[in-house]
Amino acid sequence: MGSCTLNSEQEASLNKAMSRYIESRNDEQLLSYVAYTYPSAVAYYKNQGDSVFVKRFTLVDSNGMVPYIQDGNIKTIKSSGDHIHVKYRFLSITEELFDIQSEEIFIYAISKDDGKTWYFLDEIDYKNDEIVDSENRLIYVEG
Repeated sequence: MGSCTLNSEQEASLNKAMSRYIESRNDEQLLSYVAYTYPSAVAYYKNQGDSVFVKRFTLVDSNGMVPYIQDGNIKTIKSSGDHIHVKYRFLSITEELFDIQSEEIFIYAISKDDGKTWYFLDEIDYKNDEIVDSENRLIYVEG
């Protein structure tokens, strides 16, 4: 396992997939959002029942607002064989009347086919051993 950089094809594929994923979250496109989510996470939440699944994939926060995600920057890239994991830092912005809140969030991009296809996870799901087994987690996450 080592740090790496992406070749031009991997980078183009990742940028295209990440743009679609972020657009699906920002525009409340639930089906697209779920389709770009790492399949093990989708299965994990489906197995816990409809209410848990719906709660997890609802794009509206507790105040009825959809956080707007922007300004993504790659923090870490790790690879092992055909597996590539990329850690991004984004700003999640919510606006309520005249109050704007922003927080830093981390999203992980995972490819199991050398960067041809990509799926995404929020950090809480990336850290969940039932979604990403610790032996297959390429990027160390505290907590």
